Amino acid sequence: MRGKIGGIGLIYLFAATGLVLVAVSLLGNILSSFFHAENNDVLTLENYRLLFGDNNLPDVLWRTIMLGIGTVFWLFLFAFPITWLMTRTDYKWKGPLFTLMVAKLAIPGFITAMAYVWMFNPNAGLVNQMFGMTEFTTGALFNVYQLSWIAFLQGIVLVPGGVFMLLPAFRNLDSSLEEASWVSGVSKYQTIRKIVLPLLAPSMIAVAIFYFVVAVEIFDFVAIIGMEGDVLVLWIYDALSEVDGQPNLGYAGAVGVLLFAICGGAIFFYTRFLGQARKYAVIGGKVRASAPQPLGKWRTLADVWVLIWFTAAIALPVVSLMTFR
Repeated sequence: MRGKIGGIGLIYLFAATGLVLVAVSLLGNILSSFFHAENNDVLTLENYRLLFGDNNLPDVLWRTIMLGIGTVFWLFLFAFPITWLMTRTDYKWKGPLFTLMVAKLAIPGFITAMAYVWMFNPNAGLVNQMFGMTEFTTGALFNVYQLSWIAFLQGIVLVPGGVFMLLPAFRNLDSSLEEASWVSGVSKYQTIRKIVLPLLAPSMIAVAIFYFVVAVEIFDFVAIIGMEGDVLVLWIYDALSEVDGQPNLGYAGAVGVLLFAICGGAIFFYTRFLGQARKYAVIGGKVRASAPQPLGKWRTLADVWVLIWFTAAIALPVVSLMTFR
C-alpha cells in the first residue's frame, strides 16, 4: 500500500513540475510581449498595437487555423483506418505495420520536407521534370509551395503518433455492446456509427485537438517548404531573426500570446467536451476485447491504403534522399 501511495505521489510530483515549467514559460512569454523593440527595460503596449493593426493579420490567422485543420484531416484519414486494422481486424501485416510506425518516428520531419521540395518544387522538381512540365516550360504539374501540401505532409508525418495515441482506446473498447447490437439484428454499419464511434469520440477529439495544437506550432515544414503568405510561427521567426538589428522579443512575444490564445481556445473546447463525457460512460463488468473481424473483400483496399501512406511518408522521402545524396 505504501509503495502504491508513493508511486501516485511521484506521478503528482512530475505533473506538478510540468505545470510549473509550463506556467513559467507562459508567464515569461506574456512578460516579453510588453518589451520595447529597442529597449527591453521599457514595458509598452506597442507590440500589440502593431500586431492587431497589421492588415495581414486576418489572412495569417486564417492560414494558421487552416493549417491545423488540414493537418488533422490528413492525420485522421490515415491514422484512424490503420488503427482499426491493427486492433479490430485480422489484417495479416500488423507486425510489419507496427514496425513501420516506429521507424517513421525516427525520421525527422525536415527530411521529409526537403525530399518533397526536391521532388515537387515547380521549377526543378524531379517529378515535374519527368513530365516535362515546370514553370520554365508550360507550367508546373505540381507546386509543393502551397498550404495544402504543407498540411498533407505534416499530417502523414504525424500519423504514427496519432496511431499510438488511439491504440489504447481501440483495444479497451468493450465488444459486448457490439455483439448485443448484432444479435438484435442491427447491421455492422449502424453498430459502428451509433455505438463504436460515440464510444471512441472522447479519445478521437483529444487526439484531434492535441495535433491541431502541434500542427500550428510546427516550424520545420513552413520554414523549409515555404508558401505564399505567412503563418504565425513564421512571424515569430522573423521577429527573432532580425538581420539589421536586435531580435524583436516584444513582437515575437505578442505573436506567441496570440498563438497560445488559439491553442487555448482548442483546449477550452476539449474541456467543455469532457464535461459531457458522462453520456459516453458505460457501466459493466470486465471489459472483453472483440475477436478480430475478417476483412474479406476489404483486404485489398486495406493493403492499398496502407501502401499509399507508406509510399508518401517513408518510401518517397527515402528514395529521394538516396537519389540526391
